[in-house]
Amino acid sequence: MQRLKKVFGPLTIPQFLLALVVFGGAVAGAYYGVGALREPDGGAAQADEQLVTASIGDIVKRVTINGATAFPEREWQAFEGEGVVGAVLVEEGGRVSAGDVIAHLDDASIIKRERRLAVAKSDLQKAEEALTDLLETEDKIGDAEKAYATALDDLDIALDDFAVKKAQWATTLANAEEALADAEEGYAAVYRVWLGVTLTDGQLGATPDDLLVAWGVDLDALFQSTPGVHADSSSLPPDADATPWNEQTVASWTRLYPAAIVGTCEDAPPASYDRCVKSEMDAAWDAYRAAADALAAEQSKAASALFTAGQAIVEAQNALETAGEALADAEAGPDPLAVGIAQADVALALLEVQDSEALLEGAVLRASISGVVNQVAVESGDALAPTGRVLEIVDPSVVEVEGAVDEIDILSIAEGAQTFVILEALAAQSLTGVIDSIGTGALNQQGVVSYPVSVRVDVPGGLQLYEGLSATAGVVVSETLDVLLIPTAAVGGSFLQPTVRVATDGAVEERSVTLGDSDDFWVAVASGLEEGEQVLMATPEAGGFFGFGGFGGGFGALGPGGLGQIPRGIRVQPSGEGRFNVTIGAGEDE
Repeated sequence: MQRLKKVFGPLTIPQFLLALVVFGGAVAGAYYGVGALREPDGGAAQADEQLVTASIGDIVKRVTINGATAFPEREWQAFEGEGVVGAVLVEEGGRVSAGDVIAHLDDASIIKRERRLAVAKSDLQKAEEALTDLLETEDKIGDAEKAYATALDDLDIALDDFAVKKAQWATTLANAEEALADAEEGYAAVYRVWLGVTLTDGQLGATPDDLLVAWGVDLDALFQSTPGVHADSSSLPPDADATPWNEQTVASWTRLYPAAIVGTCEDAPPASYDRCVKSEMDAAWDAYRAAADALAAEQSKAASALFTAGQAIVEAQNALETAGEALADAEAGPDPLAVGIAQADVALALLEVQDSEALLEGAVLRASISGVVNQVAVESGDALAPTGRVLEIVDPSVVEVEGAVDEIDILSIAEGAQTFVILEALAAQSLTGVIDSIGTGALNQQGVVSYPVSVRVDVPGGLQLYEGLSATAGVVVSETLDVLLIPTAAVGGSFLQPTVRVATDGAVEERSVTLGDSDDFWVAVASGLEEGEQVLMATPEAGGFFGFGGFGGGFGALGPGGLGQIPRGIRVQPSGEGRFNVTIGAGEDE
């Protein structure tokens, strides 16, 4: 592996692999001596052709994102307000943790802020005293305001109590209505089960005795069952339109039920029987009527409780109106407008105190995030700019590759997709990553449309990256594994009838083939060729480097499709530890 790297020089991993492919083909062509081939029906080998062996491999299509590394997590640290920088306690390149003191204003600036706070506190005290003096001119104003506030609270309590009771009773009534609906369904179900009859809305309110009389049903005559007697279902009688019940339903019980049934009974089925039809009907009716009575009782209670709560609201509203009138009478003495102004003065003075405290605390600047100081914008003695910016902190542990993907491939990728990332600065090492964001705004450069894509890189511990490093991220979008592969440049013929020129025993045979998937350089052969057979293709010089030209198009291994197909025997894959492994043959890892 090291010898091959010395031969090809300082290539990137994708370029290195492609060089291996071309180099290997050229050696094969020289070794076999294509000029010595005979000329069968398929034609003679040309001097600018080389032999390539058909081998088993994988077609892996990738979308490539070319770009550079960036640190997205960064923040400018800034002072608020005016002042002069006293000292910057960190330098560019230094590391800081969130909360560390990184700069402070000079003594004069701090004293000015302390004085501002002192003046603000004094103004607040004066405003509060002025308001107190104004209110104390008539003590009844304060008492009336308190009474009014109390009445307002009482009204809020009454309203809240009404809302709570209303919600509670709504839940109680809903549960009672649900219980009634369940009981109603249970009452209707007993007739469907035993007689196959679906009750109408009008019949739901009728007792079992009334319904049975109206239908002319004799339960004892219908349900005569002997325990243990079973009949074949084919012997069930047809349903008769003249009867309101379903003969097949009744017959299913009397002929197929494995235990004995009795139509009517006093309280419970006799010991010799397991089921009593009339008893079950009466029980369902009793449950239905009990649920209806329970709902009516709850509705009555709810109406009474809500009426009482409503009366409390009316009383609280009356009390509030009375308190309001008393307050208006009390306020007729002092000027209400003067009171309002004094209250506003207190509020404004309080805000000024809060702002002054924040400014004094902000005279010492602390780091908002952990990271590295990227740039320092001021020095000791500098007056603060309008922005107040002092320095920028960057978190180098969060690394992204910011690149672009053209419009042809953008729909093949999605946020969250796993990627591998190759950096020029890391040679053969590969890192893993994930697509963090895909921009929706198109970029148009000389008619080429692309979209910005950011890839969040998983940086191994102990590895320090820098911004602006050239990087390539690859996203696998499809794989076709263990197929017979030849270069697309070896394919001739037409789109519908592709052919290859096969070297057999020193001769050249033109043979029809069936093709499969392709990654622009390699194409899968479904039929017409066997593993190990050799086909002729133009040498790189004949078609131009990375552009052999042939049935399958140009050498697209470095294009949008990604790194291209790697021949069998050469494997490139992440190691799981942030490295990119290249394997040639057995046991040669780099």
